[in-house]
Amino acid sequence: MKRSSMLKSSKIFAELFDVSKGAYSVKGKFLTVKFRLFPSEKPQAKVGFVVGKRWVKRAVDRNFVKRRLREAYRQQQFILVKDLSYLVNDQGIELIFIYRSRHMISSREIFVEVSELMLRMSHRLRSIQ
Repeated sequence: MKRSSMLKSSKIFAELFDVSKGAYSVKGKFLTVKFRLFPSEKPQAKVGFVVGKRWVKRAVDRNFVKRRLREAYRQQQFILVKDLSYLVNDQGIELIFIYRSRHMISSREIFVEVSELMLRMSHRLRSIQ
C-alpha cells in the first residue's frame, strides 16, 4: 500500500470515532469498520488500522495483527475501489478497521472477515447514494 493511502492524522481518527461527525460503521465478528466520505478530486480510499491495548496486550502482537489486517485489506481493496469509481463523484472514503478480539485470529479468518466487511460496506455506500 502507498503511504498516501494510509490515515495518519489523529484528528481524522477522532472524527471517525465520533458518531456525530457523519461516520458510518459496519460490524463483524471481531472487526468493526468505520468510514465516511470526503471531498476528493479522484476516487481514493484512505485506510487506518486500530488494535487497542484493551484487546491485545503486547505491542509485538498488536503490530502482528496490524500487518495481517493490512495484507488482507491490500488483497481486497479492489472491491472498494471498484465501487468508489462509479458510486461517488468527486469523493473519496476514509476508513478504519478496528480489531476487537482478545484472541489471535488466523490470517485466513481475518481475510474472510475483511472481505465480508468490504462487501457490506459497498452495499452501505450504495444505500447512502
